Amino acid sequence: MTSDLNKGITSITYNHLNLPTQVYWAADKKIDYLYNAAGQKLKKTVRDGGTIKTVDYLDGFQYAGGILQFFPHGEGYVKATQINESPTNPDYAFNFVFNYTDHLGNVRLSFSKDPVTYQLKIMEENHYYPFGLKHSVYSGSLRDYKEDPAGPGGTILTNVTQTAYQYKYNGKELQDELGLNMYDMDMRQYDPAIGRWVVLDPVIHHSMSPYNAFDNNPVFWADPSGADAMSLIDEMWKRTEDGTNSHWKQSSDENDSKDTEYKNEKGETIAVTDDGSNDVITVPNEMLDGFVENVAWTRQEQLDSEGWNGYWKTEILGFETIEELDNFFGIATSDWSRNKLIKYWQDPTILNWMGYVSAEVIESWLDPVNHLPSPDIKFKQAKGSIKVDASPSLINANKNPWILFNREMGVGKFTKEKFGSSDAAIKARLKEYSNWKTKNGY
Repeated sequence: MTSDLNKGITSITYNHLNLPTQVYWAADKKIDYLYNAAGQKLKKTVRDGGTIKTVDYLDGFQYAGGILQFFPHGEGYVKATQINESPTNPDYAFNFVFNYTDHLGNVRLSFSKDPVTYQLKIMEENHYYPFGLKHSVYSGSLRDYKEDPAGPGGTILTNVTQTAYQYKYNGKELQDELGLNMYDMDMRQYDPAIGRWVVLDPVIHHSMSPYNAFDNNPVFWADPSGADAMSLIDEMWKRTEDGTNSHWKQSSDENDSKDTEYKNEKGETIAVTDDGSNDVITVPNEMLDGFVENVAWTRQEQLDSEGWNGYWKTEILGFETIEELDNFFGIATSDWSRNKLIKYWQDPTILNWMGYVSAEVIESWLDPVNHLPSPDIKFKQAKGSIKVDASPSLINANKNPWILFNREMGVGKFTKEKFGSSDAAIKARLKEYSNWKTKNGY
């Protein structure tokens, strides 16, 4: 867009980054912009007749006429209120303002504590049409902090017609000076009245217009950068803040995830950790309070660590060391059979045992060489009922000679390619196992 006669704009000048350097109405009515080499806005100068307003942007700290207006914090901004008349050496009072945002990052509500009544007060309420055009003021007054005339050095919340804080749709600044009414996104400007960008998309999508905004679906997509639409629903689970106890899981990635799920005895999920395994662990009632308290006070990156999960799996499953836990897990030949084994270990019923054995049998059918069951674990059909003969060495996996033997042999020694068939490879492995047991005193 190089002009907009509906707004009286006669020309718009851009730099080499396609960012506006001047929006021109007339010689005494224009807006000039200054950027650094990376395209970050540093300064905005608004001339309206004999009035000149200068706004400086310094890494989130925003100044108007050299006076600090506000700076951001994690959940909103800190309002700076000048409490003296000195333009060269101003003193400030600071008040925290909190923003409530929706799933697109749109600021919907700003609120703060009234320094006089000590009650929460709504400072501004924002509602938008889908493409960002703002509704009229809803909850009555617009409020902002001003110096308290009755108590020098203090502030009060008072009704105003406009605030310096203009960050709204997609969390970006609405530039309403001189009736411009465009949002200043990172890489270009956006006009919510027409639902379109006013310059070409820096990332071209050949299936859409380069002026199209939010892939024509502003209810799901946001584009605060102005470069590419993004789903903030996806971003929320990716960017969960450090120190929180939230854990987001994207269902579309479920087949690729390696999460341990901890459940209570009712089968309800109480924690999910990304430790690289697919285990499902039931926390017994007698350990539940301590486990939940530990989860609540542990940082998410620690919850996702192998050390933290190894400790709790060792405690819950009743092993003395993590090495014993690893050897126990080594009995199973796949994630699927491993969870069947865990379920049997925590609830040793014949049904759960057969679930584990069946999983191993199926795995051996799929890959007979690399999924050899331990010869110390036997099952057979006896008069229509299942009889299970589980070796005592299964109970203490750290002493299971079959596991120790296979760990020593490593992978690739007994293959059907080397021995001509799967049966031959199995016989060779069992013969070597027999020799190994004799040698090691089993």
